[in-house]
Amino acid sequence: MKVAINDNETKALFNRLDADHDGSITNQELYDAITAYNNFGGSSKNFESSNTNQMNNILVRIANGAEKARTVEDFVIAIFRRFDMN
Repeated sequence: MKVAINDNETKALFNRLDADHDGSITNQELYDAITAYNNFGGSSKNFESSNTNQMNNILVRIANGAEKARTVEDFVIAIFRRFDMN
């Protein structure tokens, strides 16, 4: 996705995306984050994090990739196909 992040940023991003804190990221959680950080009519959800600005920048860069997809749903499915290990 051409978003370079280190291990600490990866953990912070995972925690940010895991809205219900169950240890996994669902399609809906990822969809909500992408629509919140892109112009797809999503809410401007304010995710809490100690690295808020840094995480916001990472999420904006990821969400911008959705512009190349037919729909946000297609983009989320593509991300899960590429990165979901289980």
